Amino acid sequence: MFVPILRQSMQVWHVDEPSLNMLCILYALVYVPGAFLTGPIISRIGCRWTFISSMALIACGCAVPWFCLR
Repeated sequence: MFVPILRQSMQVWHVDEPSLNMLCILYALVYVPGAFLTGPIISRIGCRWTFISSMALIACGCAVPWFCLR
């Protein structure tokens, strides 16, 4: 998402290029192990509960910066 629209992302998020590049690197480092963990989690707790728990984690992740920036 960030690489093709680097200039626009920098303007929207008010960050510099190294910070945006670091975000892309961290995303890649987290995504690969996360992709290997989803298979066993889905088979253990089911697709519905995996979806519910992932949406709860996303909501918590979105709430953290909102509370920290206030």
